[in-house]
Amino acid sequence: MIVEQKGALAFALECARGASSHLGDLQGTAYWNSPIGWFRIKGEESEEETNLCFLLREDRQLEIVGANTAPYHGRKAYFDGHYVKIRQLSAEEQKAVIEGRYPSNE
Repeated sequence: MIVEQKGALAFALECARGASSHLGDLQGTAYWNSPIGWFRIKGEESEEETNLCFLLREDRQLEIVGANTAPYHGRKAYFDGHYVKIRQLSAEEQKAVIEGRYPSNE
């Protein structure tokens, strides 16, 4: 789930590898200078910084490329890939993503 704001992309990403326990999630706010966005975090799980690059392609696909994302997902479940918009988020979903509390427990 991604919400575009002026100069920012609020996001909540989830990933899975088949029916296994290889799951992951990461949420935050990326700096956005269309067509490029950048997210960085240094978590307690790793001494290395985690980065995500968001690239809006001409065909309206959003490509995400990550570096050092392993602390946030299981083996073989990655955030990297090409994403397309499948629906408009509800106002409640947008608010939850922006506030960093997705999935919402309301």
